[in-house]
Amino acid sequence: PYHYRCRWAKIVRGRRSARDLPSSCAACALSLFLSLATSSAASSDESSPLNWTQLPDLPEPLGFAGALSGGCDDKLVFAGGSNFPFPTWTSTKHFDDRVWTLGGDISWTWELSSVVLPAPTAYAACGSISGQVVCAGGQTPDGIINNTFAIPCDLTALRPLPSMPVPTAFASSAVLGGELWVLGGDTGTGPNATTNVWVLDAQLSQWRAGPPLPTARKLSLAVVHANSL
Repeated sequence: PYHYRCRWAKIVRGRRSARDLPSSCAACALSLFLSLATSSAASSDESSPLNWTQLPDLPEPLGFAGALSGGCDDKLVFAGGSNFPFPTWTSTKHFDDRVWTLGGDISWTWELSSVVLPAPTAYAACGSISGQVVCAGGQTPDGIINNTFAIPCDLTALRPLPSMPVPTAFASSAVLGGELWVLGGDTGTGPNATTNVWVLDAQLSQWRAGPPLPTARKLSLAVVHANSL
C-alpha cells in the first residue's frame, strides 16, 4: 500500500519516505493499508481495479502540505498549502494563495488560475458541493481562521460563505447528504484538538453544531460510505 501512496505522492513533490509524510498523509496511508490488507494478493493481479497511473508533477519544486483541494467537474482543484523554503525546517514557513487545476482525458495538465485565495491559507476543511469546492477555516501566517468560501469549478470569482462558528484548522471533513461536515481540529485556543463537529447546510447558508466526537481529534481521516460518516 505504501508503494501506491508513494506513487501518488509524486504529485506533491518532495515526499519520498514514510517519515517525511505529514501525519494527515500518514493517516491516509494507514487507512489504505487497512483497506487492502485482506486483499493484497488481488492488488497485484492484472484484473484488480487498482491501476495507478503516474500524473504530471505539480509545477512547484517544493510541493505543498495542507493544500485546499477537491474534485470539480473533470478536474482537480488544488489551492494554497504551505511549505518550508530551503534550507528546509530552518526557514520561515511559507503559506501560498495560488489556485491550480489538474485535468485532461488523455494528457493531464496543470494550469495556474488567475484566481487567488482571499489570504495565503493551508489546512482548511474542504468538500466538493454543487459544482464548487467549499473551503472552511484553515491556517494563515496570522493564525487559525474561520473564513469560509467556495472555489467555483469555472474558476470565476470566489464565493464568500458564512464563517465557521469558531476558527478551526487541521480538521477532517467529508460531504454527507450535500452538507459539509467538519470534524475535530484545532481552534488555536484551549486543547490542541477538539471534539467539535460543525455542519454547513446544503444551501451553504448556515452552520450548525453536530454531535460531538467521542474523542478529541485533529489531522484525522473522514470518509462517507453507505450514507454514513
